[in-house]
Amino acid sequence: MPIEPIVIAAELIAGEGLEFVKDKAKRKEGVLRVLTKLGFAIDSPPANDFDGVYAYTLVVYGIDKPKPILEFFRHQFIKSAFRQSFVTRDSSYLEEESENFLDWSPTSDLTV
Repeated sequence: MPIEPIVIAAELIAGEGLEFVKDKAKRKEGVLRVLTKLGFAIDSPPANDFDGVYAYTLVVYGIDKPKPILEFFRHQFIKSAFRQSFVTRDSSYLEEESENFLDWSPTSDLTV
């Protein structure tokens, strides 16, 4: 069997794997923060992926926000409530969970 078709197949598979890893990395806030600090442009959030868009938004639009605000939006309860509000187009989920979180949280730096 000629080796050339095997090499071509391996290159195609590796290329697809690289795209897959690159797409997955765009969904992680930490990776996006590092890329931003290194001066790389973050082109756009991954399409049709709530987690990726959420992480992208925290990095791109949260860059000059106070740390307590970012920590608030990083909390899993808030993220889930935000998703529910977004999907249902009903902000009451986020409002209720935000109030509950602020009542429960020892962080007094945040005001609503």
